Amino acid sequence: MNLLPIFGTGQFPLALEFIPALIIGFGFGFVLERSGFGRASVLVAQFYGHDMRVFKVMFTAIVTAMIGVAIASGAGVVDLKAIYVPETFLFAHLVGGFVLGVGFIVSGYCPGTSIVGFASSKWDGLVTIAGVVVGSVLFGELYPLVKPLYLAQAKGVLTFSDLLGLRFEVLAAAVALFAVALFAIAEKAEGYFSRRRALEAPNTMTPVAKGALGTLIALALASTAFLLVPQDSDAGRRPKVHVTRIDAAALAKRLIERPRGIMLVDLRGPEACKAKRIPLAYCFDQIAAQIENLPSNRPLVVYGHSGTKHLPKQLSRFTGKVYRLDGGYQSWSEHVLRKPDPKLSPADYRLRLAVHSHFTGQTMQRPAPVVRPTVIRRKSKKGGGCL
Repeated sequence: MNLLPIFGTGQFPLALEFIPALIIGFGFGFVLERSGFGRASVLVAQFYGHDMRVFKVMFTAIVTAMIGVAIASGAGVVDLKAIYVPETFLFAHLVGGFVLGVGFIVSGYCPGTSIVGFASSKWDGLVTIAGVVVGSVLFGELYPLVKPLYLAQAKGVLTFSDLLGLRFEVLAAAVALFAVALFAIAEKAEGYFSRRRALEAPNTMTPVAKGALGTLIALALASTAFLLVPQDSDAGRRPKVHVTRIDAAALAKRLIERPRGIMLVDLRGPEACKAKRIPLAYCFDQIAAQIENLPSNRPLVVYGHSGTKHLPKQLSRFTGKVYRLDGGYQSWSEHVLRKPDPKLSPADYRLRLAVHSHFTGQTMQRPAPVVRPTVIRRKSKKGGGCL
C-alpha cells in the first residue's frame, strides 16, 4: 500500500500542506546560497565554461530526487500516479525557455536564484525579481493575444517513461549514469576554459563529492532490483466504476477552493472541447490512453454536453473516485457562466455573482438600488385652537 504522498489528497487543511514545502524550500535555498548561487558572477560563469558548479549542483539535485522517488516507488511507499505532472505545451515551452535563457544571461540570475541573491544582500537580485514581476503581469495582460500561440502544440501530460516505454527505475538509473558522463565532461571543460582565461580551475570533485556521486550511482543501480518484483495486473478483474453525481455549484466551489484537488475530463467531441470547456479540463481524446495513469488520490469529474448516460469504457481503468456533472456543460453554462437573475434573494445573488465573476473575469456589478419615496408623518395637534 502506498503511504505517500499524504499531502495534496484533501486529508489536511491547505495551510498545513504548506509546512513541508516551507521546510524543504528553506533547506534547498540554504544549499543554493552555500553553493554560491547568490552571486551573479558564479551563475554566469557556467556560460563561459570555467566554473560549472551550477550545472553540477542542479543535476545532482535532479538525480537525487529521481533515485529517491524510484526507490520509494519500487518499495510501495510512493504512488507515482499521485505526483502532479504539468501539461506539455511544446511551442510555449520552447519560446519560454529561450526567453528565460536570455534573461538568465543578461541579469545573471534565474527567477529562483534572484531571490537567493537578494537574500544574500545583492541588489541586482532585487532588480531581477522586479523584472520577473513586471514580465509576469505583462504576460497576464497580454494573454488573450498570445493564447493561440501559448496553446499551440498541446501534448497533454508527457513523461520520458511513457515516451520511451521504460519503467521509472530504469530511467532513474540511466539518468544517474548519464550524469557521471556529463560531470566528467564538465570537469574537462572547466580545465580547458580556465587555462584559456589564465584562471585557476575550481576543484569541485573532492573525495567527499566523489563518494557522494558513487553512492548515488549505487542507489540508482539498486533501484533496478525492484524490476524483479511483479507488477499488479488486475485489468481483467477491476470492479465496475461507481459514479457519483455532482452539480455545477458544488463543482465550482471545489474549483475555487482547491483547483488542483480534482481532475476534469470533457467527454464531448474534440472541436467542442477545444472551443469551450471548464477550466483545467482535459479533452477526452487527448487523455483516453492515460486514464489508468491518472493519480487515484484526486477525484475525476467527467461531463458531456447536457448529460452523460453512457460513460466510455476507458474510465473502468481509473482506480479513484469518479463524478459525473449533472446536466453537463450546458448546466455549467447556465449556472456559472450566465449572469445570475437579480430577482434572487440577496444572499444567493451575491454568491452566484461572485462565482460568475471568478470564472468569467467580469467585474461584479451590484444592481442599482431601488429608490423609494420617503413618507413624512406629521403629528396631529391635540386640543383646541385654530387650525
